[in-house]
Amino acid sequence: MNRNGLASLMLAVLFAASSAAWASDKFRGDGGDNWIEHVRQSPSAPPSNMNKTALLFGSPAPASMAARTVVVKPGMKYINVDSGETIAFSTGTGTQAWTFIEAMQSTSVDLGVLLPDAPEAKGVRVIIARSTWFTGS
Repeated sequence: MNRNGLASLMLAVLFAASSAAWASDKFRGDGGDNWIEHVRQSPSAPPSNMNKTALLFGSPAPASMAARTVVVKPGMKYINVDSGETIAFSTGTGTQAWTFIEAMQSTSVDLGVLLPDAPEAKGVRVIIARSTWFTGS
């Protein structure tokens, strides 16, 4: 096959693939709803009223993904977590999970920033350990 024929074949394949991808956002399923709306409304998506500062330290997660559960009690001063770890925090208002970022350096945040609806979380420092992913150890 000559170069022009090969180029034409490649363009036809690319066009066919791109038109399928272009049409995928038009797919309707699951009761007629657009699938992209399901992605936007996924339970792991942060609530629109969330403090944007909290997102600098990670994101909300399903409690089923948590590696461990920490019961937040009055008088707690701090909680140590690993970078990238998902923790479920049990408070008087329920259980909420959080996945912490992979941090280059140790950092900390007030748990009240992450869980604004839990009064016992205010004043408890979450200390996020430095990530071994960045240090190579």
